[in-house]
Amino acid sequence: MGASCMKERIVIVTECMNMGSLFKTLHRSNQPLDIRRRLRIALDVSRGMNY
Repeated sequence: MGASCMKERIVIVTECMNMGSLFKTLHRSNQPLDIRRRLRIALDVSRGMNY
């Protein structure tokens, strides 16, 4: 894990996850997410950003 700030772009390096990226998981049409799952993801993301 790490980060890099260059003039052209900002890059954040995170761990490799089995299910792929959060973007792909959220945009899959065959896997609807109920409100509990969405809130759990939001809480996990906010906790990670706070860390």
